[in-house]
Amino acid sequence: MADFSGIAEIREYTAYDPARAISTEVHAAVHRHLADNPLYRRRNAQATSISDLLTRRQWERTSLYGEAYSQVNQQDGLALDIDLGRGGMLTLNVTRASRGYTAAERMGMTLLGPHVQAQWRRLCLQQRSSAAAQRALSVHDAADVLSAREREVLQWVANGNTNAQIAALLEVSPGTVKRHLENIYRKLGAVNRQDALSRVQAAAVA
Repeated sequence: MADFSGIAEIREYTAYDPARAISTEVHAAVHRHLADNPLYRRRNAQATSISDLLTRRQWERTSLYGEAYSQVNQQDGLALDIDLGRGGMLTLNVTRASRGYTAAERMGMTLLGPHVQAQWRRLCLQQRSSAAAQRALSVHDAADVLSAREREVLQWVANGNTNAQIAALLEVSPGTVKRHLENIYRKLGAVNRQDALSRVQAAAVA
């Protein structure tokens, strides 16, 4: 389970793997009784388990266990809070039917933290770059040299899509996407994808 919170664009969101791992009723119970979870929003920099903090008897007396965890035969949870900056946090949580986690399992989850933070920063940067490129493509004369389809291709490039992904989205061949990109480079005097995006963005603020 991954739980996002404190991010304006996301508000609060919980994702499960597999997607339908629990029923909507159990999901509602999880959120209704989050305060019973000794791990929730405690800013655990190291992977920590429920069994580290509560005895079996203490845990089984909680409403969270009674209405949620016990309904899906889960006895314990291992969680890690990952600071995403600006008040945002991602909590990774793995549950199991028995109590206790090994040192290797704890270390494995803890080591995910820096990688998730780096990926988050990369996605945020890509999102800002994409938004800037799309604004530039829609309002500036530099984009006027491109055809409507070329602008569309460049917008998908700004979103971080590969040629194969763009081809699938536009229902054309990857070769056609490559030809569009070659035309874009020629018209903008660019040498590659990033250069093309940079030239459009630079023109928009000139």
